Amino acid sequence: MAITLAEEKRRMKRHPGIVFRDGAAGRRPATADGPQVWVLARLFREQPLDGEAAIEAAASDTAEQMELPTGVVLAAIRYYLEYRDEIDEWLRDLDEYSERARADWLSKQKLPAG
Repeated sequence: MAITLAEEKRRMKRHPGIVFRDGAAGRRPATADGPQVWVLARLFREQPLDGEAAIEAAASDTAEQMELPTGVVLAAIRYYLEYRDEIDEWLRDLDEYSERARADWLSKQKLPAG
């Protein structure tokens, strides 16, 4: 646990505006004033993030969609860019879980899967 907390502290120092919160899936990075990073990543990860102008445009678009300050989204984007593989893996896991849960629900409803 001490190693985890030390790593989280290091990441928060490198990424002001990012904190770690406990949740159903364990501790995850979140914006200090808003949602978890993965929630925002779903919106901006498909946008071009190759350069400061593109990052700022993605932050502006996402901030508008989520009704958040642009700085909050910028913090999430910068964190995502450094830990992209980790966050993309969480998103894949969530998608797989959602699909399994949907299929299970459909099978119980005796509805067609399509």
